[in-house]
Amino acid sequence: MEALCAAGVPLIAECGVHGGWVLAEAYQTRLTGLSPAEIQAIFLGIPSKQLDQLGLGKSLEGARAKLMAALPILHQHDAAFVRERIYVDGTPWARSNRPEEDVSYLSLLHEAVWQMRQVRMTYEASDDLPTERVIHPLGLVAKSGAWYVVALRDGEMRTYRISRIKAAEMLDAPTQRPAHFDLAAYWQQSVKAMITDVPRVAFELRAKAEIVQDLYGARHWVRVVQVKPADETGWCRVALTYEHFDQACRYVLGYAADVEVIAPQELRRAVAALARATAQVNQ
Repeated sequence: MEALCAAGVPLIAECGVHGGWVLAEAYQTRLTGLSPAEIQAIFLGIPSKQLDQLGLGKSLEGARAKLMAALPILHQHDAAFVRERIYVDGTPWARSNRPEEDVSYLSLLHEAVWQMRQVRMTYEASDDLPTERVIHPLGLVAKSGAWYVVALRDGEMRTYRISRIKAAEMLDAPTQRPAHFDLAAYWQQSVKAMITDVPRVAFELRAKAEIVQDLYGARHWVRVVQVKPADETGWCRVALTYEHFDQACRYVLGYAADVEVIAPQELRRAVAALARATAQVNQ
């Protein structure tokens, strides 16, 4: 009885021949076993923006309200303290000026994943016209403000960007889900393969030592391979790679006179031509 009372169970002792221990009227068990770390995980674990896009934002708030009411008074203070001081925003700064992606069919795909049903969709790839295809949705992934659906199509695993889906309908046919499919493992492997397989343009610059650090965080698609120590003039030789030649030209031109293209000569000539054209336009 002492242990139950210490755990917060409201027991009443009644004296007399017919007395004993009585549980307080209308008592319901509460979540007294949650640790402070578990409370933080519940209240911080899911970005609210992605839940809103899935149509689950109100459900989360309802669950939080019920959980808050079920917590002991002491833990209610802990949960409120966390929510008032920590906010998780999954949107990166790099996308702050970009328009929101169209996720009109996200809810439909979420339902299809949940009900394990196939989907017929019209999809527009980046380098092709819209085409119709039937997929077996296996899971949804949110990354850098964009949503993707991982699906099986014609016996092969595919990843589709939801903003490129122009039309979609859920079918009655059940999804054929591969045995032991692990969505997180598949996604991590796909991202790693994509980064490795992206064609890159290798080039070398001379850059002022004070701006070398800026080259690292300039854009996610440029990669600094090597930086040599500054020479007596205060300039460093920097080896980099970029995904596309035209983008590399604009990237270099953005640093104006603080960088010089060493190699390849084709890039050096292209940057010089672009600089002359820019100067002529802005005369």
